[in-house]
Amino acid sequence: QIFQDGRGSGWEVPVIALGSALGVATTLFTGMYAQSRVVLGVARVAELPAVPRLAAVHSAWGTPARAQAYCAVVAAALAALLDVSALSKYLTAGVLVSYSGACVAVLAL
Repeated sequence: QIFQDGRGSGWEVPVIALGSALGVATTLFTGMYAQSRVVLGVARVAELPAVPRLAAVHSAWGTPARAQAYCAVVAAALAALLDVSALSKYLTAGVLVSYSGACVAVLAL
């Protein structure tokens, strides 16, 4: 509402714009971090047979560095091809599906 009718011409417009940009960036980075862990787990149980190197972890840090790099490349490609509103919608839906799958897997245990 503030942006559409021009009433918010003071200090609140840049603050809201900065907050929304930081919110989208935080969601993107959190999604990338969680997705790399999912890719690592799927690669470890050999559900990704074409990419077995994604199951490796970094020797010094113990993190899935290859899976994180793979997810970063995919995220960069999506960010280059999609606008921010479409990207945030897809990311929100992806996080919802990912957490729902994790909840179903916990129930199956």
